[in-house]
Amino acid sequence: MESLESDNFKTILKARCICLTGGIATGKSFVGHYLRHLGYMCFDADQLARTAVTKGKPALENIKNVFGLDVLRPDGSLDRLMLRRLITTDKSAKNDLEAIMHPAIFNEFKLAYAAEAPRNQNHQIFFYEAPVIHEVKRGSDFLEVWCTLCTQETQIKRLMGRDKNLVTIDDAMALIRVQMPADEKARLSTRVIDTNGSEESVKLQLQHFLKDL
Repeated sequence: MESLESDNFKTILKARCICLTGGIATGKSFVGHYLRHLGYMCFDADQLARTAVTKGKPALENIKNVFGLDVLRPDGSLDRLMLRRLITTDKSAKNDLEAIMHPAIFNEFKLAYAAEAPRNQNHQIFFYEAPVIHEVKRGSDFLEVWCTLCTQETQIKRLMGRDKNLVTIDDAMALIRVQMPADEKARLSTRVIDTNGSEESVKLQLQHFLKDL
């Protein structure tokens, strides 16, 4: 097993890890699920972020210190909806949150890899699903970056269908607008996965990409 000091883990990422990125509701989760079905390790930055802000973790304390008690629930856990509303209306708040979360997520990623890699030797390549990677200029940290892409109309439809808190198109657009434009994410990526079509068409694209590795 490779040493997982930070510098060595970065070397592993550059040699063997593909980052899966894309805008909100563009199909990253489906792609990640399919890659896991094929036997690949696929680590989800959103899940790692949830782990990073559980009670007792340093990131949660840092969030409280920066944003105040209003972003905490009465039991001391993070009020994700309140925090999301804050960062969609205040760009500086979004930047402050990212400064806290990126180091915390990276540490959780390293711990998760150390736990799972010894149990999964089917593939040398593994994946990291992260919606924010080009924004923080970290795409070059990985072997490749694959980007999911669909039309904005499809994004809005998916968002309103899955999130009961998004009751209007304006609510959905507010989430889309705070992100890097989808076509910019795609331009900066190694490969683009078109998710406008059927699930089968997405799977065929992935199979083609994997054969190229």
